[in-house]
Amino acid sequence: MTVWKAVDRDTEKDTEKDTENITENQRKILSAIEQNPSASQEGIAQVVGINRANVAKNLKKIVEMGLVKRIGPDRGGHWEVVKK
Repeated sequence: MTVWKAVDRDTEKDTEKDTENITENQRKILSAIEQNPSASQEGIAQVVGINRANVAKNLKKIVEMGLVKRIGPDRGGHWEVVKK
Protein backbone atom coordinates (compact mmCIF):
# COMPACT_ATOMS: atom_id res chain seq x y z
CA MET A 1 0.00 0.00 0.00
CA THR A 2 1.33 3.46 -0.91
CA VAL A 3 0.35 6.56 1.03
CA TRP A 4 0.87 9.87 -0.74
CA LYS A 5 1.39 13.10 1.07
CA ALA A 6 0.07 16.32 -0.43
CA VAL A 7 2.84 18.83 -1.06
CA ASP A 8 2.09 22.54 -1.22
CA ARG A 9 4.14 23.94 -4.07
CA ASP A 10 2.95 27.50 -3.59
CA THR A 11 4.84 28.20 -0.36
CA GLU A 12 6.19 31.48 -1.70
CA LYS A 13 2.67 32.64 -2.54
CA ASP A 14 1.48 31.50 0.89
CA THR A 15 4.20 33.57 2.56
CA GLU A 16 3.12 36.61 0.57
CA LYS A 17 -0.49 36.02 1.65
CA ASP A 18 0.64 35.69 5.29
CA THR A 19 2.42 39.05 5.23
CA GLU A 20 -0.67 40.65 3.70
CA ASN A 21 -2.92 39.23 6.43
CA ILE A 22 -1.03 40.43 9.48
CA THR A 23 -2.44 43.08 11.77
CA GLU A 24 -0.94 46.49 12.48
CA ASN A 25 0.23 45.34 15.92
CA GLN A 26 1.92 42.31 14.33
CA ARG A 27 3.69 44.63 11.87
CA LYS A 28 4.87 46.77 14.79
CA ILE A 29 6.09 43.64 16.61
CA LEU A 30 8.05 42.54 13.53
CA SER A 31 9.57 46.01 13.29
CA ALA A 32 10.50 46.00 16.98
CA ILE A 33 12.15 42.58 16.59
CA GLU A 34 14.13 43.78 13.56
CA GLN A 35 15.39 46.76 15.57
CA ASN A 36 16.22 44.70 18.69
CA PRO A 37 16.27 40.90 18.17
CA SER A 38 17.03 40.23 21.84
CA ALA A 39 14.02 42.23 23.08
CA SER A 40 11.81 40.59 25.69
CA GLN A 41 8.06 40.41 25.34
CA GLU A 42 7.82 43.15 27.96
CA GLY A 43 10.22 45.33 25.96
CA ILE A 44 8.28 44.73 22.75
CA ALA A 45 5.05 45.58 24.60
CA GLN A 46 6.48 48.96 25.63
CA VAL A 47 7.62 49.75 22.08
CA VAL A 48 4.36 48.67 20.43
CA GLY A 49 2.11 50.13 23.12
CA ILE A 50 0.13 47.00 24.00
CA ASN A 51 0.26 44.71 27.04
CA ARG A 52 2.59 41.70 27.31
CA ALA A 53 -0.25 39.18 26.99
CA ASN A 54 -1.23 40.65 23.61
CA VAL A 55 2.40 40.59 22.50
CA ALA A 56 2.61 36.90 23.44
CA LYS A 57 -0.62 36.12 21.55
CA ASN A 58 0.52 38.00 18.45
CA LEU A 59 4.02 36.50 18.58
CA LYS A 60 2.50 33.03 18.69
CA LYS A 61 0.49 33.81 15.55
CA ILE A 62 3.42 35.24 13.58
CA VAL A 63 5.64 32.33 14.65
CA GLU A 64 2.95 29.93 13.37
CA MET A 65 2.91 31.88 10.08
CA GLY A 66 6.65 31.32 9.84
CA LEU A 67 7.52 35.02 9.85
CA VAL A 68 9.74 34.89 12.97
CA LYS A 69 11.46 32.21 14.98
CA ARG A 70 13.05 32.04 18.40
CA ILE A 71 16.73 31.18 18.53
CA GLY A 72 17.97 29.89 21.88
CA PRO A 73 16.33 29.80 25.30
CA ASP A 74 13.87 32.29 26.78
CA ARG A 75 16.71 33.94 28.70
CA GLY A 76 19.67 34.74 26.53
CA GLY A 77 18.03 33.87 23.21
CA HIS A 78 16.85 36.16 20.46
CA TRP A 79 14.20 36.53 17.77
CA GLU A 80 14.94 36.19 14.09
CA VAL A 81 12.72 37.58 11.33
CA VAL A 82 12.53 34.95 8.59
CA LYS A 83 13.17 36.38 5.14
CA LYS A 84 11.41 34.29 2.49
